[in-house]
Amino acid sequence: DYSAKEAERLAQIKHERKLKAILSKRGYLKSTKIVDTLQGTIWRAIQKSTNTPVVIKITSKELTSESTVIINGQKYEISENIVSEKNILKYLSNDEKCPKS
Repeated sequence: DYSAKEAERLAQIKHERKLKAILSKRGYLKSTKIVDTLQGTIWRAIQKSTNTPVVIKITSKELTSESTVIINGQKYEISENIVSEKNILKYLSNDEKCPKS
């Protein structure tokens, strides 16, 4: 149904604008969504305080806390841990061999 898809697209645009506003309030400039993930989105931005390019993963608190995803309206259990993921990425990006991006 065209009207349902259009309503979903408009809701997505509104949600992304809200996330951009939150990122701006938190000190990130020029935020651009890179991709949707199973539990949220990944963004590229500039950290205002250091003028450093960063990548930010934003997840749904509900989906993350329940270890679930929703695909085509169906809820599935998954095994992801955003805190472990953050720690791994921090470790790897601090490695001298990590390419600058």
